[in-house]
Amino acid sequence: MLDRPKTPDAWPASPSPIEGAETDRTPPSLKSRDSVVFLVRSDVKKELERGKLRFEEGDTDAARLAYEQALDLDPSCPIAYFYLGFTHHELGDLELAKEYYLQAIDLDRRQTLFLEHLARLHFESGEYSVCLVRFQEARSMGPLQPISYGLMGRAFYELDRYTEAVDCLEKMLNAEEEPRLLAIARYYAILSHLKEGSLIPARKQALALLEEVECDSVILSGLADRFEAVGCLSLTRQFLLALVGEMPVVEERLLEIESLIEIAEAPLSKVYCSEEEKLLHHLHQASKSGTERTYRTLLSLWSQGSPLVRESILNYCRKFGFSLPRALIGESLAEGSLLEQAALRYTAETYQPEWTDLMLASLNHPSKEVQLAAARFLERRGSLSHVSFLDHQMEIAEGASLRRQLQRAINQIKRRHTEQNDTMAAAPVTSPRPRKGVDGDSFLRGLCWFAVGFAAVYLAIRLLLLLA
Repeated sequence: MLDRPKTPDAWPASPSPIEGAETDRTPPSLKSRDSVVFLVRSDVKKELERGKLRFEEGDTDAARLAYEQALDLDPSCPIAYFYLGFTHHELGDLELAKEYYLQAIDLDRRQTLFLEHLARLHFESGEYSVCLVRFQEARSMGPLQPISYGLMGRAFYELDRYTEAVDCLEKMLNAEEEPRLLAIARYYAILSHLKEGSLIPARKQALALLEEVECDSVILSGLADRFEAVGCLSLTRQFLLALVGEMPVVEERLLEIESLIEIAEAPLSKVYCSEEEKLLHHLHQASKSGTERTYRTLLSLWSQGSPLVRESILNYCRKFGFSLPRALIGESLAEGSLLEQAALRYTAETYQPEWTDLMLASLNHPSKEVQLAAARFLERRGSLSHVSFLDHQMEIAEGASLRRQLQRAINQIKRRHTEQNDTMAAAPVTSPRPRKGVDGDSFLRGLCWFAVGFAAVYLAIRLLLLLA
């Protein structure tokens, strides 16, 4: 089984700059958001366009010669250096590509296009920390392409920084439109959630992925393995069904999963009994694997079950990522005791912003497990306004693990705030339009100029009279 799609072939770092960079004199305000405008001499432009044409035809050697000719004509042309870097990048000469990218950056340090492609090069070289630094530099200059957020997410994933990985991948999912790239972004988001043991968002992304029109068979097969490993058998079956006709061994694997599901659902015939002790035992047996039928059966027991039964149902849904109706969550939160704790841990692992206030209050909950779950939630969804409260919680927290988690939440919130500030600082600033009407200062200035002019005319008339 392949752990992940091949990179960069399965996930190009960005659209070809041959399509995105312009070399005419059209005002930037008339260009699309994805275009980059460079002003070049007409003779240089001719060589650059010749190189672009040759590149699009697949003749990279001819393209390289044209770009070199453009540099001979104007050695200070940053886009020519960049095109040469991109051409060598595509040819696999990463060291030479890096040199040209760096020269382009030295000549024009505010082009995110240059920095993003240099970051892509570091990514492909496995230099994930350097790659992230370059992407952060680019982000401080202006908005990134959606695919760049995807590559940042993948880099964070490779560095075992799963919270940051999910943050970046969510940005890509919100902005990207190409189905194939969306599928790969969801793939790494799912892997990141699974690494953190967050089955609820992992299942949500998995179901969205199964609805995608374009999805690589390697992704489907890999996720089938991943969900089977955590006991989500029905979800495993869905991924395998999507592979029927794509891989020769799928039918055999489907038979194995069907057999496991049959074994997992065998205790369900015994759960409709009146003795609570036996019922809880059967629920425990049925909760070893996640199947749709088990989930529906357990939900049907909610209204007639005791608090212990409902707690078992909550824990089952959290363990395998099944959704729980909001009404049942609210009912559980109102009951207190162990059922409330189970509901709080469930809501914490949804990472839904609607539960933020509840999670802030849960930091003072008597249960250490609830406190840790709330702190993990705030690491993902907390805002700058929560930092002072988290600092206070750090002072009174009991236990090193809780203090570490609170510190992680504080650090993550501050990082997000810094990134938002960088993005705002990079945004173009529109000068305020002059106000209409006359204010006090302009009236006084006008009055002074009138007085000076009047005095000058008066003196000139007196001088003429004296000369006469």
